[in-house]
Amino acid sequence: MADDSDMRNELSDMQQRADQLADESLESTRRMLQLVEEFASLLPVTDTFTKPLNNIEHTLSAQQTRQTASPRVAQHLSHIIP
Repeated sequence: MADDSDMRNELSDMQQRADQLADESLESTRRMLQLVEEFASLLPVTDTFTKPLNNIEHTLSAQQTRQTASPRVAQHLSHIIP
């Protein structure tokens, strides 16, 4: 009988721990969702700043490619990328 009681207590403890972990996981998910929503609200502002930077990076990359490419490839690239 003592073994049954010990097993029930252990099972109860395990269930409480599982419930606690589920609650913690749910709370963590809620925090992550809140961070994603905050980030999404900043995205239009961020996009305004990153588009020009990406354009500059693309232009620099294209120029570097033309400089390191063979003359024939560079000539072809000059028609595609100003």
